[in-house]
Amino acid sequence: MYSTSGVTGLPQIYEADIPQSGGRQYLFDEIEVPNGTVNESAWYIVAIPQDAIGSETNRMTQIEYGTTNSFGTTLNLSSDLYQYGVNYVGAVFENVKYRLYSTWNDTGMQINNTSSDVFLRGGTVE
Repeated sequence: MYSTSGVTGLPQIYEADIPQSGGRQYLFDEIEVPNGTVNESAWYIVAIPQDAIGSETNRMTQIEYGTTNSFGTTLNLSSDLYQYGVNYVGAVFENVKYRLYSTWNDTGMQINNTSSDVFLRGGTVE
């Protein structure tokens, strides 16, 4: 999901599969935010169901980023956010514990896609 400082409604949300086996086990599949979707810098935050990444102690520590699907940049995620779980109760998503992932103090996930697509995918789970 992403949101700008002036957001007045719900943030835009994209969903991706999280494979439970194979070479990219527990790493969410590619998400593409098309060029021009956000016409200013916005913080991107990834919410991941805790039970989708293996165990209660696992955390995603890196996300891969690119302006093409070649993912040229690895972003280190802030434990300031992912150390806390959020128990979602509602009708939109599965009612489980989610963890929020972003670079927070580092501006790596404050992205402007005015003139290029944004691609994100899971990088490392530890």
